[in-house]
Amino acid sequence: MKLLEKVEELTLHTINQQHEIDNLKARLDKLESLTVSDTQHNDNKTMAGVLTAILALFVVVIGKNKFFKLIKTIKP
Repeated sequence: MKLLEKVEELTLHTINQQHEIDNLKARLDKLESLTVSDTQHNDNKTMAGVLTAILALFVVVIGKNKFFKLIKTIKP
């Protein structure tokens, strides 16, 4: 009888642990999806910053007037 009680106790403990594992996995999946989304957003902001810096450098190198003339020729 004592062994049966122990088996039941351990079974309940194992079930509780599995519920805890499932909850932690769900939280981890949610955090990972948020992290990926934030990383992609930050990458886009970084790329925009790099492009702005390149354009600014281009303006300095070729001159403001030449840059604006070049932009006008590119626009349809």
